[in-house]
Amino acid sequence: MIRTLTLSLALLSLVACASPQPKPTPPPPAPKPAPPPEDPNVPHPMHDEEFARLKKTIAMELGDKAKVALLETALGQNWLTVQQAGKLLDVVVYRDGKLDALPIIHARILDKHEEYLLIQRFTYREDKEKAQEILSK
Repeated sequence: MIRTLTLSLALLSLVACASPQPKPTPPPPAPKPAPPPEDPNVPHPMHDEEFARLKKTIAMELGDKAKVALLETALGQNWLTVQQAGKLLDVVVYRDGKLDALPIIHARILDKHEEYLLIQRFTYREDKEKAQEILSK
């Protein structure tokens, strides 16, 4: 009986050793580093919320002259993408107003290589030519 008991205990210890051990859980992934702070010496386009407020404010102005004057003031310290610039041009109603606004907007665009897309915002060939002339300066 002792021999059977010893043999049974030996078998149990073999089974216990042979059974798969749970794998340790891997450590959690390292947190991603925070993005570098924006360099104040490098211009960045307006954030979406700021831009939406600006566009809404300009749209509420009566008359293209008032809109262009507000654009000039508001863009003094702000930068735009071509996409944002196009949306601002669309807020100006009349073709002369758009052409008056274009040099102001052009001076504050960061992605100059896509400015040609702004020409599409003008309807008439004559206005497109004037816009192209403004953008080529």
